[in-house]
Amino acid sequence: GTAFALIALDSGNYYDNATGTTARNAWIKSLCDAQISDGSWGIDADFPGSNVDMTAMVVQALAPYCDENKDVKAAVDKALTWLSAEYQKSGDYGSSESAAQVIVALSALGIDARTNADFQYKGISVLSNFLSYADETTGGFLHVKIDPDSGREATVNQMASEQAAYTLVAY
Repeated sequence: GTAFALIALDSGNYYDNATGTTARNAWIKSLCDAQISDGSWGIDADFPGSNVDMTAMVVQALAPYCDENKDVKAAVDKALTWLSAEYQKSGDYGSSESAAQVIVALSALGIDARTNADFQYKGISVLSNFLSYADETTGGFLHVKIDPDSGREATVNQMASEQAAYTLVAY
């Protein structure tokens, strides 16, 4: 919630006064303090542990502050190292939404998800991997490639398709 609150606050000139500055600084500090030692972020206290989606979303929220805050820059750099290592394990984050969040985070930092060497696996970029979830018949996107319940090819998923749309815009 904190990451999305910061993104929302930064989506316009909302509260560009002492109150807004205080809120921003508190949320930035809260996000940095919540970073796990490996560089990632988790969902919350009820779901502890590293999570690709949450890490990428927090990076998106912190991206505008990297140039002016050395602690934010260090946290984001550590997160990028973790996200890169997760991608380079197999060349797939396991869902189109996870890849989507990483691409949006990279775009927010001005990093090209197609060409950046840290987000390549055997010559396949995170962007190419993300696009492999597209369904050529419908134009929608799959959440996963194989349905874990049936073991068959998955079908188009509305949330995956929505995230794909804004990912392509961000890229």
